[in-house]
Amino acid sequence: MPTMLKLEAITKDSTLTGIEPGQVVRVVTTEAVGDNALTVYYKTADGRLLERMLFRTDEATLALAEAGRPWAFDAPGAAFKLAAEAYRITLAHLFDPMMAVHRQGAVRDDSRSNGVTLIPFMG
Repeated sequence: MPTMLKLEAITKDSTLTGIEPGQVVRVVTTEAVGDNALTVYYKTADGRLLERMLFRTDEATLALAEAGRPWAFDAPGAAFKLAAEAYRITLAHLFDPMMAVHRQGAVRDDSRSNGVTLIPFMG
């Protein structure tokens, strides 16, 4: 959870969340308006230059933006393969009701050995 950001900590080139809903903005410059207010001139991600007067009551919603991407490709490949295979099996019935079984091997009841035998896939 982001910590509360004091008005005094907002400086030029800071990246903040909480000024525009759901967006990270870059502070262009600031102007102090007494002890309890600050005018912030900022740029949004789409390049619009806007201004907003912030008060002490706004400090609870402001936070420095985290550096990095909202997504990354740093998970183990084996976990991805496992998830992809599980998802493939959940969708297999749409194309071939026996696809999940015949790609991994077929199961048959072998009454002579009182058990279940796995028949490997040959094709």
